[in-house]
Amino acid sequence: MSRIGKLPIDIPSGISVELDGSHVTVKGTNGTLERSFSPLINIAKEGERIIVTRDSDEKHVRALHGTTRAVIQNMVTGIHVGFTILLGQGIQFSYILFHAIPVQQVQKSVSLLDSPHPRPR
Repeated sequence: MSRIGKLPIDIPSGISVELDGSHVTVKGTNGTLERSFSPLINIAKEGERIIVTRDSDEKHVRALHGTTRAVIQNMVTGIHVGFTILLGQGIQFSYILFHAIPVQQVQKSVSLLDSPHPRPR
């Protein structure tokens, strides 16, 4: 069994997860994410945990097992706390899913045109 795939996913308070076959919907204060997964992977909700299992030991099914679990975990994390990207040299950029920021590329550097959080000086 996949080392990543066999780990249960804890659902934090304030987050709701709905399962409809292989379709997963995660809702919370930061928005909603939906995704359909392969029917070869079984996804079940047991209390406040999500369990991802597989029926086959074929190589591509084993690969899908760990990947599916990791994607669902990232969906839950993204809706619960958002993500932070470290851009280098101590500059930190935080964002919440579904927030679009226009970007302009000038030669080899990238400039944020309309940042919701001004850069510290």
